[in-house]
Amino acid sequence: MSFGGTNLDQGHAYNRRLVLEAIRVHGALSRAELTRLTGLAPQTISNISAALTEVGLVVAERRSGNGRGQPPADLRLNPKGGYAFGVSIDNRRIFTVLVDIAGNLLDELEDRLYDTSPESVLPRIASSITTLRKQTPLPVDRILGAGIAMTGLTTHGNFVGLAFDDFTSHWYGFPFERQLEPMLGIPIFTDNDARAAAIGEAFYGKGRKFRDFVYIYFGVGIGGSIINSGQPFRGSRGRASEFGHMIVEAGGRLCSCGNRGCLEQYTSMVSALRAIEHRADNANTQEALLRAFDDGDPRILHWIDSAAIHLTTAIINLENIFDPETILLGGIIPEPLLDAIMARIEPLPRSVASRREDGASRIVKSSIGPAIPALGAASLALFDATSASFSLLFKKNVVSSVPAAIDRFQPASVARP
Repeated sequence: MSFGGTNLDQGHAYNRRLVLEAIRVHGALSRAELTRLTGLAPQTISNISAALTEVGLVVAERRSGNGRGQPPADLRLNPKGGYAFGVSIDNRRIFTVLVDIAGNLLDELEDRLYDTSPESVLPRIASSITTLRKQTPLPVDRILGAGIAMTGLTTHGNFVGLAFDDFTSHWYGFPFERQLEPMLGIPIFTDNDARAAAIGEAFYGKGRKFRDFVYIYFGVGIGGSIINSGQPFRGSRGRASEFGHMIVEAGGRLCSCGNRGCLEQYTSMVSALRAIEHRADNANTQEALLRAFDDGDPRILHWIDSAAIHLTTAIINLENIFDPETILLGGIIPEPLLDAIMARIEPLPRSVASRREDGASRIVKSSIGPAIPALGAASLALFDATSASFSLLFKKNVVSSVPAAIDRFQPASVARP
């Protein structure tokens, strides 16, 4: 996987991120390998490597070898070079994690939510992060920020949604980032849970193997993200990738968005719960679905068949429109249900992806589990710190974690591994 650097004067921040991204994606790399991958001059690579090593974001290690001369030094991310918190919020719980810059999960905390209003949730977020900071003391200047993932959050930190329920209606227009940053004293990054999960996959999941993929997220609804050249496509207003509201059955079931036949009416966990209980307010949705599946309940088996049919339609449309390297399927759906759906999807009908020169699978099961949205949220801060976006070259006032970190990090403030 190659990367492209720039020699433009305003490209210093971009080039630093580029080097970090190359190391993150490929693992330990020599300076010569970084030169080849990024296209930057050897002296530029040397200068950037020295700066990143100086502030403790990367470390250099000599390769073992039996040949003549001294083996080259490999650069890799220093796990102790930076940390981020991740918080996922839904109408039942708040899940908080702490990860390091290399993507290692260091600690986690789960708690129930009984009041989902912003006035109640924000102090709970602050309390959860404070608890993790006490359990794992960290240098303050090594905290890159906290990512918050919740259905409908835009990148500007204000809630936007196609439809509202008792949970989301509390948050409409709420200035999330502006309210939370003073409470925590660290940068705040917000996005919807599905896109955050996709960024998490791109950062340290199966998405690391791909620069262009589509991620379909099975949650209470259906969401996801399009990762294009390693970057999430957010659209003009941060509302792209609402896969759940792709119409897959003309004149079908009425959706909360006002349309009929939307994908999430057939494939979401809410639709599965309705299939077995004729309601969608079970506090233990995952347990109820898994129990029905284990019992061989014909209603859940019928839902799986229906979900596979409509998901297949969506996958073919996404392949024909975006031509991704693969489509990742994941989320908080119980793993046996996702496995059963994927088994019924294969073999997929023809699309532009039918003839694969690279032999990659058209669909890949992503990481799933209760911590995934929170891990994805944490990766928002990590991704911001280590991922190069060409748009950085054309912004005069870029808010960037890595340049800020380089300015404020002191060589003595970070422990060496």
